[in-house]
Amino acid sequence: DRRSTLGAAVLNGLLYAVGGFDGSTGLSSVEAYNMKTDEWFHVAPMNTRRSSVGVGVMGGMLYAVGGYDGASRQCLSTVECYNYNSNEWTYVAGMSTRRSGAGVGVLSNLLYAVGGHDGPLVRKSVEVYDPTINVWKQVADMNMCRRNAG
Repeated sequence: DRRSTLGAAVLNGLLYAVGGFDGSTGLSSVEAYNMKTDEWFHVAPMNTRRSSVGVGVMGGMLYAVGGYDGASRQCLSTVECYNYNSNEWTYVAGMSTRRSGAGVGVLSNLLYAVGGHDGPLVRKSVEVYDPTINVWKQVADMNMCRRNAG
């Protein structure tokens, strides 16, 4: 599929291209690349269209964090989790802030969403997700607002 502003991550030896924008609409589709066979294939689509989506891998799961849905022209606070074994996406707890273009990373089995924008405002806030209790919480802000930062 043609896609820009996608999220990319590696899970179980496969490279995933998550969501994005095809030139006219946001995408919910997800493709995986198998380096051993040099082939791309589709996996289950997300429940929500997401461009400028942040992605992270934690605990054997792939997370799609926030983004922009393109249809309602809204930045998203929702988060989905992909289970490789069942080939299913499920919603987990949403963030307190809408974030498109957030940086996403994992540290000590916690998923961080850093910066991004909510439409008119670029953010310096940071939220952290704990999958053991399915809760996001705010942590210290960055010194500067940032979006689309790796």
